[in-house]
Amino acid sequence: MNLIKFELKKLQPTRYFKVLTTLWILSFISLPLFYYSFLKVIERHRMLHTGPLSPTNWPVFQFSDVWLNITYFYKFISIFLSFLIIITITREFRYGTVRQNIIDGMSRGQFWLSKFYLLLSYATVATLLILFLGLFLGFKYSPNSNDLLLTIHYVPTYMLHLIHILSFAFFLSFLISSSGIVIALMIFWIYIIEPILYVILKHALGYKNFVEFLPMESNWNLLKFPLEKYVFIGEKISTTTQEYTVATIWILFFLFMSFYIFKRKEL
Repeated sequence: MNLIKFELKKLQPTRYFKVLTTLWILSFISLPLFYYSFLKVIERHRMLHTGPLSPTNWPVFQFSDVWLNITYFYKFISIFLSFLIIITITREFRYGTVRQNIIDGMSRGQFWLSKFYLLLSYATVATLLILFLGLFLGFKYSPNSNDLLLTIHYVPTYMLHLIHILSFAFFLSFLISSSGIVIALMIFWIYIIEPILYVILKHALGYKNFVEFLPMESNWNLLKFPLEKYVFIGEKISTTTQEYTVATIWILFFLFMSFYIFKRKEL
């Protein structure tokens, strides 16, 4: 508890913390409006064969559909929390505060734990907000609450997704220790390198079953595109035990490697 208080005390006066947190909160608030506008665009331009119901009449915010729908779309703003982790860790190396903390008596293990607790704090707060938002939307738009708990497991799945992507940022930050390079590398890997690897492995080489073991693919597989079930009636969307296992293994790998690197890093 003292370690997380120590971290939060250092973060509060920083400009980047206020800016990125504000961006994340604005995105969090506006996303349900964007979601509904997205459905209206689909309906207006007939972008999909939408089945018997028009997209704006899909029960996207009703129990139990609300849990997968909001967690899927909110995973796209997780990158802001990743940037917070990256800048928080790399600035410690840039300004030499990590070295000063060690000189003042903090062990490397304690320093690593303080950042890990911060990671868990971000994931926990974001997950609780998702839970409260889902309850608000569900009670507002559902005819009843009978299915409230039916797919609520997507809320802890969202937390696993957050811990996964934040652990990736955590690992890269201890590995490279330069915020600009880490942010660029993370964006490059998620949106360019891994998608290219995905296409090569799945379509060029025919390794269809291998692509789900890619680090970010294992993350995206936790929360699948939910709108197919409204287009293809009867389509079942679920996360398999193997997909949970692969994502968890990557989390453990990122955390272990970050600690291993930091224990041997020159300060």
